[in-house]
Amino acid sequence: MDDIIEAIGIDSLETLTAAFGYVQMYIPKDPRAATKIITLIGPEKYHRLASVAGGCTVSLPRGHRELLKLRNKEIFSGHKSGLDMTDLSFKYRLTERRIRTILKNQTINEVFNERFNKDRAENS
Repeated sequence: MDDIIEAIGIDSLETLTAAFGYVQMYIPKDPRAATKIITLIGPEKYHRLASVAGGCTVSLPRGHRELLKLRNKEIFSGHKSGLDMTDLSFKYRLTERRIRTILKNQTINEVFNERFNKDRAENS
């Protein structure tokens, strides 16, 4: 899923999820078979999507909550790669306060997951 988000962005993923309304979606390699997808996200993003997932069936997030989780992970990755609060705020149309809250929660989740995986590895 991260490859798809990187290729087309969270907004286009939300558009596809809203339009198709189901979890499994086939991504055709041939653009002639993907006219509805191209209409929704545009030819450039479709070609990026097809290069990542063309010929495959992908699982789209089921609902709003899953999309928010993906968006928050993308915000966290953007921050780690050097985007500042203002850039993230404009990009995601959120307040800087909300961006800070998301980053704090994502940091807590990452620390928890690191500790959980470390403990799991030690107990194996």
